[in-house]
Amino acid sequence: MGGEWLRSQGIGRERFAIALQSFLKEAGFESTTEDRGDEGTVILAELRRSNPALPGSLKHLAFRLRPTGGGALLRWEGPVEIVATDRGAVDRFVREMRLHLERTVRTESHGTAKVVAPEGGELPWLRPTVSGGSPPL
Repeated sequence: MGGEWLRSQGIGRERFAIALQSFLKEAGFESTTEDRGDEGTVILAELRRSNPALPGSLKHLAFRLRPTGGGALLRWEGPVEIVATDRGAVDRFVREMRLHLERTVRTESHGTAKVVAPEGGELPWLRPTVSGGSPPL
């Protein structure tokens, strides 16, 4: 599946979603979760509290979590394009999010679970685009 960003090993999709929502809340986002069965769990987040560290490109976020054997796969679904001037701030936010998820999962599982980047996993704005300008699916 294209757009794979992070994978949890040893912790399920529900607990991984809780860790993600915890980070988003601390960053000033209000999030909603919707279980779509075989399509996975969708998390939509909207920035509600002013945060000068976050550029306009990150006002609305979308993620999808799917179960895997022994863990969950996190797909970044939105935004898929980042304005060049926002890139540094977006990269910093994404690094902070990933580090938070790694620490939270490791701590809550007492070191038995972890978060890793799947082989070939990347964020949508880092993927090569097709001739139409949008990332391949």
